Amino acid sequence: MGFTPKPKVYALRWPEGSYWHGFEVDMRSISISELRHLTELADAASSAPADSTDEGMAVLDDLHQLIVDKLVSWNLEIPEGHPVDPTVENLAAQDLELTMTIVMGWVEALVEVDDPLAQGSNDGGPSVELSIPMASLSEPPAS
Repeated sequence: MGFTPKPKVYALRWPEGSYWHGFEVDMRSISISELRHLTELADAASSAPADSTDEGMAVLDDLHQLIVDKLVSWNLEIPEGHPVDPTVENLAAQDLELTMTIVMGWVEALVEVDDPLAQGSNDGGPSVELSIPMASLSEPPAS
């Protein structure tokens, strides 16, 4: 019987005092190749506002699509208090800073190392073998 890992969901939350405090985004895990692609898109997107070419806009479209494909939920609302559906179009209608905030929080969560396991055992104590009495071997008979 093999092991099949359960899909992991990362709860992105921002600390009190942060501009983004209260914004909640839940994202699915991604593979290493998807993570590489995400970081390439994010790097390219950071210069995309100055690059209004079709290629620059395509980078943003790809980045938004990747985010929405892995987005489980968010609590984004318009100023009137109505929820914003998590679609590529709605994400693209937001400020680029929101997109980059999601990307940076997601990447941070993906590469974060879990806390070490609890220290539930002692150092093991002395080995049982060390407490077994041992006698010297007798000399072999002389020939």
